Amino acid sequence: MTSQVLLARLGSRCFAVDIEVVDRIVLTPRVFPLVSVRPGFCGVFLHEQAPLPCLEPATLLAEEPNVSGGAALYTVVCHCQSGRLGVPVDQVLRIVVQPPGTVHEAIGDSAGGAAWPRTFVFQKTEYPLLDVDGLLVSLPR
Repeated sequence: MTSQVLLARLGSRCFAVDIEVVDRIVLTPRVFPLVSVRPGFCGVFLHEQAPLPCLEPATLLAEEPNVSGGAALYTVVCHCQSGRLGVPVDQVLRIVVQPPGTVHEAIGDSAGGAAWPRTFVFQKTEYPLLDVDGLLVSLPR
């Protein structure tokens, strides 16, 4: 874990991403749907002349996919053990340098399985901390 955390919002859900896994934040490019795309993804987009998978927003929101929903405004290009992928966000709230924020294991209602095993606390607000590798492992095949 680095000393900086990106705070973002998608729909009504605010969450945190360790800045160490963030390559860049871009305006959401055109996403091309694929017939055989793995569940949890909505298709691929081109970034630096390479096709990258893009997470389905519902995957992050723990909801059923909404095909009529609009696209997120931004895409956070993240890297993980499997390569790079796009994480949709509607708003980048800020980048926080630790301290003043702290990270702890998620417990009770804030526990969110493999994708959200830890929580980042900033100004008395808890933000689930996205574990991209954990999320990918938890997706159905």
